[in-house]
Amino acid sequence: MTKTKGLALDLDETLSDTALQFFIKLQEKFGNPDKLTPKQALQKYRYASKCPYYQIPPIEQWRFEQVNSSTFQEDLPLIRGADRYVKKIHQEIMPIKMYLTIRPECVIEGTQKWLDKHNFPKAPIITRPDTIQFYEGHKWKAEQLQSLYPEIEGIVDDNASLIHALPKHYQGKIFLFDHDTAPKTNLTVIPCVDWPTVYQKLCELYLK
Repeated sequence: MTKTKGLALDLDETLSDTALQFFIKLQEKFGNPDKLTPKQALQKYRYASKCPYYQIPPIEQWRFEQVNSSTFQEDLPLIRGADRYVKKIHQEIMPIKMYLTIRPECVIEGTQKWLDKHNFPKAPIITRPDTIQFYEGHKWKAEQLQSLYPEIEGIVDDNASLIHALPKHYQGKIFLFDHDTAPKTNLTVIPCVDWPTVYQKLCELYLK
C-alpha cells in the first residue's frame, strides 16, 4: 500500500446484507415458526444466531457450513446504496485501501467475486486467519486497525463490539454503520444510519 491515507471497509451488514440472507435461507430450509418475513425476523433478532428456534445442533452446523462456504458469499444481498456511495467516497474523498473482515480465509474467492459483481473498488481483502477463533475476531480486527493507523485512517463497520476491542489510545475513526447513536467511549466514533450519511460525514471531515 502507498502512504496515502485511506479507509477500510467491513463486509457483513456493512456492504452485504448477510444476516438477511441467513434468515431467507433458514426459513426456506428449516421453517418459520414466528411467521415473520425475513426482514421482520431481521428487525426482531438482528442475527440468526440470536433467534431461539434456530439454536439446535443441525441448524447451527448448517450455519457454520455457510459461514465457511465461498459459494454462499457470492449471492448475498447488497446493502442499499453501498456500491454507489463507496465508489463516490473512493473517487471523491479518500481511497478504499482494504476490506477488513472476520470472515475466514477460505471464503476470499467468493467474497472477491461478490465485490467484483457489484463493482466495488479494487483493494486487498484481509480476512481472519485460520489460527484466530471466531470469538476472537473483533480483537484481531482491532489489532489490525491499530497497527495500520495512520495509513488506514479508519473503518466503516456495523459492529459496536469492535469499539470495545480497540485500545483507548486508538486515534483512527470508526464510522459506526446502521446506528443512530454511539456507545460511550473516548474514541472517535461517528454513527451513520445509512450510506448517504457515511458519505456526508466523510465530506464534512475531509472536504472542508
